[in-house]
Amino acid sequence: MHFLERMKERSISENEVNLLLLGIVDTITITSKKDEDVMLVMGFVLDKGFVVVFNNETKNLITVRQMRQNEKKLFKET
Repeated sequence: MHFLERMKERSISENEVNLLLLGIVDTITITSKKDEDVMLVMGFVLDKGFVVVFNNETKNLITVRQMRQNEKKLFKET
């Protein structure tokens, strides 16, 4: 699965993803600019910013990655 491959490649743990998806840490969720069915959940776990991308219609996880600079700025402004 793409999502699991990206987690491994990017050294992102299942626990870090769960903390975001379960809302245990502060998060913001925005709709993708490219696809209205795709959501981005952003948050910080131990000072590391992550984005979990998922399809809200199918509930499939698409990918996970570190936050980009503009996303960090958006998160801090929210």
